[in-house]
Amino acid sequence: MAENARYVSGERIKVEVEKTLLSPRPETAFLFLSTGLLPSGSVPPDCTAAFRGVPPEPGARWRAFCRAGGFDITTLPIERKLRAAVLHPEREAVKTLALKADRLMALGFRGPALGAAQETLARHILTYPEDNTPEALTRLAVRLLPPGEA
Repeated sequence: MAENARYVSGERIKVEVEKTLLSPRPETAFLFLSTGLLPSGSVPPDCTAAFRGVPPEPGARWRAFCRAGGFDITTLPIERKLRAAVLHPEREAVKTLALKADRLMALGFRGPALGAAQETLARHILTYPEDNTPEALTRLAVRLLPPGEA
C-alpha cells in the first residue's frame, strides 16, 4: 500500500512523523523511511542510538532523525522555525551558551561580529558540550578577536 502514500498530503505525513518522533519510541519513525512513506533517506543500523540523549522536543528529535537517516527536511512542508532548528542548530544553541552577550561585548565584540562569535561558539559546543563553561568559551572567544584586540 506504500504506493498510495502519494495521495497523502505532506502536511499529514509531517504530523504523523512528528507524533512518532515525540513518542516514547522515536526510533519507530524510521519505519516511514523503510516503508517508502517518506521520499528519501535510509534506516541506520542502530535506530535507537540516533535518539540516545535527545530531549523530546520537536527541533532536537527532527534534527536527530534527519542526521541519522539522511532525510532531507526540505521535502516536507515544515514551519520555518522547525526547518531552522534542523538546518541551523547553532542558532538554537546560542541560547544555551554559558558565555552571554554582555561578556562578549566586554571582550570587544560588537554588531555583526558579536552575532558571528555567538554562532561560532554555539557550533563549537554542539560538538564539544563539555566546553560550555564561561572559562572555556572566554578562551575560545579571545581567539576569535582580530589581532591586537585581545
